[in-house]
Amino acid sequence: MLTRIAQHGDDRWLRQGLAVAGLTVPLVKAAMTVAVEVGDPLGPLLAQLVTEAKARANGIVNQLAGDLPEASVALSDFIAVVKARRVEFLGSKADTSPKGVLAYVEALFELANTLWRNGKPEEALQRVDHALTLWLERGKGQSSFKENWAAILNTKGAILSDLGDRDDAVEVAAKAEDLYRELATARPDTYRDRWAMALGTLGVCLSGVGRHADALDAGRRAEALYRELAASHPDAHRPAWANSLNNHGNRLSHQGHWIEALAAAKEAEAILRDLAAVDPDTYRVDWVGPLQNLGNRFCDVGAYDQALETLEQAVVIQRQLVGFRPQAHSLGLVRALGSLALAMLRSGAGGAIAPLLAEAMTRAEPLHRQLPRATANIFGGLHALQAMLSLRADDMAGATAAADRALEILGDNGDGDPAWVDPIRAVALAVRALAAGLPVAESGYLARWAFTLIEPHFRSRSRSTWHMMAVVVEALRRYCGPDAVPADIVVLLEQAQIPLPLASE
Repeated sequence: MLTRIAQHGDDRWLRQGLAVAGLTVPLVKAAMTVAVEVGDPLGPLLAQLVTEAKARANGIVNQLAGDLPEASVALSDFIAVVKARRVEFLGSKADTSPKGVLAYVEALFELANTLWRNGKPEEALQRVDHALTLWLERGKGQSSFKENWAAILNTKGAILSDLGDRDDAVEVAAKAEDLYRELATARPDTYRDRWAMALGTLGVCLSGVGRHADALDAGRRAEALYRELAASHPDAHRPAWANSLNNHGNRLSHQGHWIEALAAAKEAEAILRDLAAVDPDTYRVDWVGPLQNLGNRFCDVGAYDQALETLEQAVVIQRQLVGFRPQAHSLGLVRALGSLALAMLRSGAGGAIAPLLAEAMTRAEPLHRQLPRATANIFGGLHALQAMLSLRADDMAGATAAADRALEILGDNGDGDPAWVDPIRAVALAVRALAAGLPVAESGYLARWAFTLIEPHFRSRSRSTWHMMAVVVEALRRYCGPDAVPADIVVLLEQAQIPLPLASE
């Protein structure tokens, strides 16, 4: 009966059916199963009913706490509500015994992870900081002190990185990795997987501050550990191994190892595609990121048809996820739209880029207002891409406005990985030199500045900078003379058949 009502999709019938039966543990467990099978509106309604039940739901919350899935699209709101209610309940008990402190800290930590997955990193950071402070004050002496300390720090490092606090993220993630390495050295069978997790987090954080060689080393060690674990216990470790492969592929790309990066991306995407086919509610979210990265890696090697097909599929899935949970997945859709627009530009595709880019920028605007530091690089990059498109269309006013906006965004908030920030700044400066109608001397100064920013990244990292370099080269040729451009860069751009940035002279 519950399945039929849920498939009908009417909140009123669902609410009435659940109210008549009474909000009991068996009924809620049945509703959780149905929600995964049919999707909305049952998941959000369960969350709402538990919220409205207030203290009457405490018994249900405590009994369900151990039965909640770690990840679920359909139940994400419900999981967050149940975990928040459990934190509230345990906090109200004020149990200062070792067992009580441990239960409260673990509940805070689990809530932080759920909030983070649900697209609420600032709220997640508040909970993880609370857990960390409490554990350091009251958890010393407990047998699990170091283990829980490491887990909390690892999550905090990842959240800080997402929020744009990249230097702090590295410090915190490095401490977590140290602790897990000590634990894994003493008890490898118990802690090797968590050490691998911490190495992966550290790699992501190191990449965020431009330490790509160190990030690659950490990612390689994480992937090797997970590969061994997945070989002996595939059901337990294949998902984490796939995620480590995905991250490792990104690190390889940043270092210019494009063929190896593509191989890692293919392997990661294939594993998660298989998992998502069997359990889409759990693994579709994990699959779509590696799918998008696979498209980017196809771009790196010039396989544009495969890149466009892959990225279009990623956009479709991200749209579906945004339809379920906008706050959790809007940034993912922005990234997918931006990657697809850039791939179309690099492949020489036509006017379909403009609406994709316009949608990405519209969706990114409120996200940037909410999290300016965390989204500065992607939002600034979208404006730089718009500046390039306007330049190709001979819209000099539009190109100048977009370039100025990119520079403004990055000037206020851009930091972290120079391999991302510097090329975006460079192309914005070059577009300004070409489009703003400045005196020749000023345009030449901007062109030389742009070249200084982009040259080291053009020579060492992924080919996503090549179209940006073409714009910079055009500015150098115009305002500093053809001899200002190193001959090897001209040869590389000609071999790659990168089109001139201007539609006309």
